[in-house]
Amino acid sequence: MCTFISLSYAQNTQTYTGVVGRSSQIQVTLFWGSNDTVTGSYFYTNNPQVLYTLQGTNYATGKLDINEIDGTGTKTANIKLSKTTTSDGSIVWSGKMYNTDGREFPITISRK
Repeated sequence: MCTFISLSYAQNTQTYTGVVGRSSQIQVTLFWGSNDTVTGSYFYTNNPQVLYTLQGTNYATGKLDINEIDGTGTKTANIKLSKTTTSDGSIVWSGKMYNTDGREFPITISRK
């Protein structure tokens, strides 16, 4: 049974690279669960020891609504993304990160 769960998790997990704001590089791992749930984590590549947890939904095809949670369990941002596929087959999610302190940043993540 553990092998099945592990295999299932691997099949539904995707890793993305991207940018927050003008130049902050990030690496994102998302797990696509049942009932349109999406969970995962990300870190800034220049500060990999700080990991943010992600919890949200894929409430409509090509739409993500994800909360960012810091290491203390506090919601620090809401991220809204829309999906596109490029001509070379890359998956691109782009949108905005709305921090709870009022700041907003463009965000784009992608994978081949």
